[in-house]
Amino acid sequence: MIHAIAQHLTTILFDRWSMTSVPILYDNQPNIDVSDSRSWCRFSIRFGQQSNATIGTTKAVDQKGRVIMQIFTKHEIGSSDALTITENVSNIFNNLRILTNDYSLSVVEPMIDTYDDEDWFQTNISFKLNCRYNVND
Repeated sequence: MIHAIAQHLTTILFDRWSMTSVPILYDNQPNIDVSDSRSWCRFSIRFGQQSNATIGTTKAVDQKGRVIMQIFTKHEIGSSDALTITENVSNIFNNLRILTNDYSLSVVEPMIDTYDDEDWFQTNISFKLNCRYNVND
């Protein structure tokens, strides 16, 4: 089920992504060259703690995780592009709630960190991911 959840969130990102000039690398994607890009991003979903959510005949699982976007902008561009991209990502995922026949999920509480090195200004925005889904025996 977590594969379906990750695929759903990835589809939402690409359906709502308005910054077509900014390439996005994501899990299980062939490598692409971003050396000439002003800015580029790396998107990933990391699943973590899992626990039983119910007792009885219908079994459900609570699954925690994080939705993560790492944003890299050239040093000479500075943080302006990074802030614009961060806002775009936040508009897509913050307080996202999904209910399907198979699972429910919410994406909340963005956390933003910034880093600076010789070549790139890096901004990481990550969101808590809370999921619940039924388990079939």
